[in-house]
Amino acid sequence: MLKKACAFLTVCVVLVSVFTFIPLQKAKAATVVSRVVVSPEGKGYLEVDGKPYLDMHIQNVGRFNLAAMGPPNPLSFEENYYEKTAQVNIKTASVIFPWSNIEPANQGEYDWTIIDKYVDWANQYGLRLDLAWFGTNGTGGAYLNGYKNGTTVPAYVQDQGKYWGVGLTTNSNYAPWLPDGGPHDADAQFLFQAERNAVTALFNHLASYDVNHRVIFFQLNNEPSVNPSWQNGQRGLWLDLLNQLGGAVKNSDYVVATRINLAGGNVDDADIVPLSNVDAIGYDPYDIQPSKTAQIISTTNSKYRYIAENSGGYGNTTTLALTALLNGGFYDIWQIADTEGYPLGIYKDASEGQVNDYRNWVLGNSYALKYDLDSTKRLYGVLNKISTIIAPAPTNKMVGYNTDTFVPDDNYAQTKSVNGKDFAFSTTSKAVGLIVNKDNDYYALSDADNGTTNYFSTWQQPVSVSVGYIDDNGSWVNEANISPIDNGNGTWGILYYPGSVLRIELP
Repeated sequence: MLKKACAFLTVCVVLVSVFTFIPLQKAKAATVVSRVVVSPEGKGYLEVDGKPYLDMHIQNVGRFNLAAMGPPNPLSFEENYYEKTAQVNIKTASVIFPWSNIEPANQGEYDWTIIDKYVDWANQYGLRLDLAWFGTNGTGGAYLNGYKNGTTVPAYVQDQGKYWGVGLTTNSNYAPWLPDGGPHDADAQFLFQAERNAVTALFNHLASYDVNHRVIFFQLNNEPSVNPSWQNGQRGLWLDLLNQLGGAVKNSDYVVATRINLAGGNVDDADIVPLSNVDAIGYDPYDIQPSKTAQIISTTNSKYRYIAENSGGYGNTTTLALTALLNGGFYDIWQIADTEGYPLGIYKDASEGQVNDYRNWVLGNSYALKYDLDSTKRLYGVLNKISTIIAPAPTNKMVGYNTDTFVPDDNYAQTKSVNGKDFAFSTTSKAVGLIVNKDNDYYALSDADNGTTNYFSTWQQPVSVSVGYIDDNGSWVNEANISPIDNGNGTWGILYYPGSVLRIELP
C-alpha cells in the first residue's frame, strides 16, 4: 500500500491511501546516486554509485502518447518497453515522464503508482532509468485537458488564461506565463514553484523506494528551446528556471545527474554550461549523417557531450553511435517503436507502413529490428562487457574501424594507431571495430555476426591475449586465452570471435 502523509503545521499523521502528501523538508542525508565526472584528460562521463557508467539509452513514450498515437496503453502493457529494451542490449531505458504522472489532481497529493512500476521493471530487466520530464515546457509548453491523448500537468494548473499564454502549433500545447514582473508574475511564480515542489517530492520518494538506484538521469523538461519566449528575448529567464528545476533534484534526498536537450543540431550552449544544477547539454539533430554527429559532439561546450535524440529508424545507427563515442561523447535513440506520425523506432513493423504495430507486442516474445539494426544490438552487447572502460576513455585512447563512411564497407582492412601502437582490423562482412586502451591493455571488439571471419592484428608480439569482460568490481574476468598468429612479416594476427571482447596486453 502507498502511504499518505498530511502535514498540518508540525503534526504529521500517517494514513494508508493511494495518495501521499509529503512535506518538502529533507528528512535525511542525501544519497548521490549519479553525477557527471570530468577525467584528468577532460572527458566528461556519468558516474553511478561511484563507478563509470556508459549511458546510451533509448526512449519510450510511457503514459504520454503524442498526437497521432491513439490513447495510452494500459500501464501493465508498458512492461514490454523494458523487456524489449533489454532484448536489444541497451542498458538504460529513457521514458517520457509527465508531471501529471505523479500529481494528477490536487496540489501536494502524490500518486507513486507509475514511477514505482517503472522502478520495478528496471529491477526486473537489469536496466537503469532516465526520466524525461514534461512539465512547464514539454517541447515548448504543456499539454492541457482537451489534448487528444491526455494532459501533462495536474488538474489544479489547468486554467489556461491564468497560467498559460501563447498557444503553440500542437493542439492544446500552451506556453506558460513567465515570472518576469509582468501582470502574470504571481501566477507564474506559483506554477514554477509547484513544479519544483513536485520534482523534489518525486526524488524524496525515490530515496526510499528506489533502493537499487535504477533512476540515474533526469531531463529538465523537453526541448525547451522550442518555446517562443526562449527565442524572443527571455532565454536567460528560461535558463534560470531550468537551473532552479535542476536544484529541486540536487536538493532532494536522491540526487542524480541532470540534463537539457535542445532541438536541432546547431550548437548554442555557452551560456548554459555555467548553470550550477545542469550537468549535461545535448542536441536532437535528427540527422543521418555521421559527420553531423561528430560536429555536434566535438564543438559543444558541455562537459558531458551527447546526442540526446536521434531517430531509431536510421540504418547506420551503429556508425552514428560509434562516431559519438570516438569523438568523446555518447549517443541516445528516439524511440523504441514506430508510431503514427513518428516512424522513428528501432523495431520493424509487421508490414510496411503499418502504424502503431507495437500495440500488439506480447511479453515473452521478441520482434525483428529494422534494416541493419541487428548490428547495433550486437555492438551494444559487446560495449556492455567493458562499459566502465569505455565511458571515461579519452579520444586519444580509442580508435574505430570501418566507421569513416556513411555505412560500413563490405570489405575492409586498415591499420590505425591508438596511443602510439599500431593495430589493424580486417573484415569481409561489413563489420565495424573498436579498440580502447587503458594502461598496457588494449580492448578490441566488433559488431561482427556469427559465421563471419574478422581479424585484429598488432605490430608487436602480445604478452597475452584473452577473451572476457570487466566485472562489477572493475576486474578483468578471463574466459579463455587466445594464441596470436605470427604472420611472418612482423605482425601478429588475432582471430576475433563474434560477441566477444579481446584484451591484448602489449609490452
